[in-house]
Amino acid sequence: MLRRFGLLAVVLLISSSEGAETNKPAVIVGAGTNSCRQFLEFRQSDRQTSTYIYGSWIQGYLSGINTQRRTGTPPAQMESLPSIDALLAKMEKYCGDNLLSEFWLGGVQLFADLQKK
Repeated sequence: MLRRFGLLAVVLLISSSEGAETNKPAVIVGAGTNSCRQFLEFRQSDRQTSTYIYGSWIQGYLSGINTQRRTGTPPAQMESLPSIDALLAKMEKYCGDNLLSEFWLGGVQLFADLQKK
C-alpha cells in the first residue's frame, strides 16, 4: 500500500514539473476516446461488460481530475463520487443528448455538474 502511494506521489511530481504549457491537447486514452454513440451501442449490446469498461474508465478519469484539482487555488476536490451505476446513468443521459461527442467530454461535464453539489 505504501508503495502505491509512493508511486502516485512520483507520478504527480513528474506531471506537475512538466511546465504549464496549456496549448498542447490533453492525452486521453482508453474507452473515453470512443464516441457517445459507440458507448450507447455497447451499453445496449453488453450491459455488464460495458459497465466494467466504461464504469472503470469514468471512475478513474474523475478520480484523476479530482486529485489534480485538489492542488488548485482554491482546492476544488470532491469528497466522494456517486456509485458506478449513478455515474453511468448520467453518462447515458449526456451521450443520448450528444451522440457525436467523445465519451470523455461527458466526463468533463459530469465533473462540473458534481462540483455544483
